Amino acid sequence: MLRLVILSLLGVLTTISGLLQAPTSSGLTGVWKATYADSLSSGTASLKLEEKDGTVTGTFAAETGGLGTVTGSFDGHTFSFTLAQKVEGCPGTFGGSLSLENGQGRGTYSGIDCLGKH
Repeated sequence: MLRLVILSLLGVLTTISGLLQAPTSSGLTGVWKATYADSLSSGTASLKLEEKDGTVTGTFAAETGGLGTVTGSFDGHTFSFTLAQKVEGCPGTFGGSLSLENGQGRGTYSGIDCLGKH
């Protein structure tokens, strides 16, 4: 599992620490950034999210080369998500949730890709 602290809106894999700040005051729509670190990798990532009526869709890109799609839900406080990594030769799936408050959040995630379990 991982820990995540939000600073612009992006999550990471396994055991993560990051920071996110909401780009707008209306839901999760916007571009978010975060830092992450787990037992297999660390870095920064960005998420471009669109939230409508509690449904979240978007894309993510990590500086380490990971990229793909984001799907999830947001109830005004908790962002539950699935990241589908679409890297050729290294697909992966990650899931987790973040509790958001005052533009910051904390949560957990786990997943697997070609590097192993995160």
